[in-house]
Amino acid sequence: MFRNYLTIAFRNFRRQKGFALLNIMGLAIGLASVTLIYLFIIDEQDFDRFHPDSDNLYILGTHRKVNGNEGTSAYAAGAWLKAIKNRFPEVISGTQVVSMGYPASFWDRKTDKILLSENTFWVNPDFKDVFHFPLRHGDPKTVFEKPNGIVLSATIARQFFGDQNPVGKTLEISHIYATDNKYVPLTITGVLDDYPANSHIQPDYLISTGMLHSMMTANNTNWLENWGLGLAGF
Repeated sequence: MFRNYLTIAFRNFRRQKGFALLNIMGLAIGLASVTLIYLFIIDEQDFDRFHPDSDNLYILGTHRKVNGNEGTSAYAAGAWLKAIKNRFPEVISGTQVVSMGYPASFWDRKTDKILLSENTFWVNPDFKDVFHFPLRHGDPKTVFEKPNGIVLSATIARQFFGDQNPVGKTLEISHIYATDNKYVPLTITGVLDDYPANSHIQPDYLISTGMLHSMMTANNTNWLENWGLGLAGF
């Protein structure tokens, strides 16, 4: 029976090639479109889902109205996080991730290798309590305790040091705001597995906010400036 159906279909295809090709192309385009839409929806639904207890993870953002123009961003003034944690006992933990907005330059003086990255973030020790933090190398309890500590992504560690464990080695950073374009030495305290593509942040480098003490002190009492990206777990 099935063979007869195939024979009839083949005969019709030979008799009406143009019409048959049009139907096949339409079917192929339809299937491809449905597949792409399905994959897009799955990717969006899984965004940031790799974090533990992701349903209770919230981003503190800002909605502004200026001269009739409105806009929303994931940035928030530093003072908000402390105020929310103090006012709402439902907040289990919270952390702040600081992005300066400009690329940072990282230099390995021994090999004279330099890499630029826009995915550089300054974080405090609470970061590892709020976000998924799969360390390959280093002690998760102490990686952000040193004011000059830096954690590299697995990809960046491989680009600088190959398959070696780089913990304890030194990288130097230069940034227009954080270091006034001067190279400052940082001690590598850990190597982090790469975050998946459907993550709100894609860190190449995570640096202790201790090196930004003066900036952070001012920012964490400021209700207007929002160069800090505040995120909180509730």
